[in-house]
Amino acid sequence: MATSVAVFVGASKDWIPELVERAKTLKVNAGVEAGTDSGRSYRRPPRSAFSG
Repeated sequence: MATSVAVFVGASKDWIPELVERAKTLKVNAGVEAGTDSGRSYRRPPRSAFSG
């Protein structure tokens, strides 16, 4: 599983509390579900990547 990382420098550190509050309100789901704010953020891998 991939992890996203953000590095805040200087005055951008002041954005952290607002970003956290906004992120808490996001509804993450399959992306085709009603009311979803964010769905999958990767491309579907080829089926061969999962086979034997």
